[in-house]
Amino acid sequence: LLLQARDKLDRSRRAFAEQHLLQALTPLLLRFPNVLSFCSFGAEIETSGLNRQLAKQKKLLLPKVSGEELSIYAIDDI
Repeated sequence: LLLQARDKLDRSRRAFAEQHLLQALTPLLLRFPNVLSFCSFGAEIETSGLNRQLAKQKKLLLPKVSGEELSIYAIDDI
């Protein structure tokens, strides 16, 4: 039900959410040495702007799933 509602959001609403995400999280993220994020897919909120910012600050961690194994990678260049 929630996934269907998310998938129906129009582009302007998604853009607003993406901008708000960056504005709201930026001051909070300065306090942490590392931040685990994700690469958005499909209709998920776009995280590339946030991830670029975190990578420039050398704070970005991204997960990678391979089979049943989960690895976390520090990313410093996008």
